[in-house]
Amino acid sequence: MEYLLEHVHIWTQTPWWASIILSAFLIRLALFKLNINAADQAGRLARATPLIKPIQDKLKVASATRDTHTMAVLSAQMKSIMKAEGVSYLKLLGPFLQVPLGYGTFRLLQGMSHLPVPGLDSGGILWIRDLTIADPYFTLPMLTSVMMYYTFKRGGETGTSNAATMSPTMKNAFTYGLPLMSFLFMSFWPACVQLTFTTTSMIALGTATLFRHSGIRTFLGISQMPTLRSATDTGPYKGVINVYQPPSASEAVAEEPKGVLRGAVADIKGAAKNVIGTARNYQEKRSKSGGGRLTAGELRRAKAYEDKRKRELDVEKWEAEGRRAGRRT
Repeated sequence: MEYLLEHVHIWTQTPWWASIILSAFLIRLALFKLNINAADQAGRLARATPLIKPIQDKLKVASATRDTHTMAVLSAQMKSIMKAEGVSYLKLLGPFLQVPLGYGTFRLLQGMSHLPVPGLDSGGILWIRDLTIADPYFTLPMLTSVMMYYTFKRGGETGTSNAATMSPTMKNAFTYGLPLMSFLFMSFWPACVQLTFTTTSMIALGTATLFRHSGIRTFLGISQMPTLRSATDTGPYKGVINVYQPPSASEAVAEEPKGVLRGAVADIKGAAKNVIGTARNYQEKRSKSGGGRLTAGELRRAKAYEDKRKRELDVEKWEAEGRRAGRRT
């Protein structure tokens, strides 16, 4: 990372803010093929998910009952479906190479701001002139959080809807939790670090938006997103039918159209309400069960220890009295 940033700065003769942005673009460009492969695999996995979900449910039941034969049969069926769809979990993990690279960039720019490197304290742009201190208006952390939120709303950088492959709790954690945590942490970072993460978040949002278009996916050779299947279309797997279930009467009620900002605020409020409700239910359960009190087993062990200790003290008392009686005689 140091080699790349240094040579970009020297060869292009650009100020530090431009060198940081160019380096971020070059890194993401080098990883773009991995993102294409991951998007293709995510599309294949999304097609296979409705087929393997019933098998996974049966596999959980078989695991709970320790039915090893049924577990082996179901596992073989899952592997067969995955192989037929061409799913490779290794290719899905390709974009995670960004994690060590991002950490290396963070350490590099942090060190540069602490020295500071000559020109870094005056190599900024617009309201961020000094790249060694944090953005005084919190603009960069806010932009990063907003772009991260909409990237997850679009299915991540692969552009694949994760509703079918991710639990609602995990989806809410990614959609709302990570943007909030990123804002809290980034607010105190030097502006040079904030700038590179804002740039990568912008590229991620652009990638997610591109991968949502079927024409772009076709052009790049990425498998298309699955569509709803009818009851008569079973696909290449005999005996497995994915039937579309129409929404219930309560779900079919038309909602009032929301703007982008209103929709985001409503989603955040709903997630916060769910978290508060979960916390209240947990607290009620703790209060009903005695909270931090000892369990019945712990009480039995404590009483047994007290009885044992009492017997030991009685023995010590008798021995002491016997020694005193012996000295008198």
